[in-house]
Amino acid sequence: MEKSLVIALNYVGYSDLKRRAYQEIAMRILDANKPWNCMVHVFNFPWETVHVPDRFTVSKTLSRNSKETIGNTRNLPYIKEIFDACSQLPCDVFGYVNSDILLT
Repeated sequence: MEKSLVIALNYVGYSDLKRRAYQEIAMRILDANKPWNCMVHVFNFPWETVHVPDRFTVSKTLSRNSKETIGNTRNLPYIKEIFDACSQLPCDVFGYVNSDILLT
């Protein structure tokens, strides 16, 4: 029996058009090539606008960010919060990848 998989990512609203295009291409390729037993789950903050393929599941549930807790210049999520949320999903295996990384 094959295991069910979740690939988690965090959508980034890049202002740089080149980086935005790289992210879009990476997500399109992931959507086209992911195994049938794999769900892509996107985790973001409630206030963020997210543009991802329709078959991706979006959860705007993140609450902790490095800008507020350590004074970072950007709202960056804590990976532990994403992993904790993934551990509650109905899957056997989960992993995280940056949204602009190509997975073929």
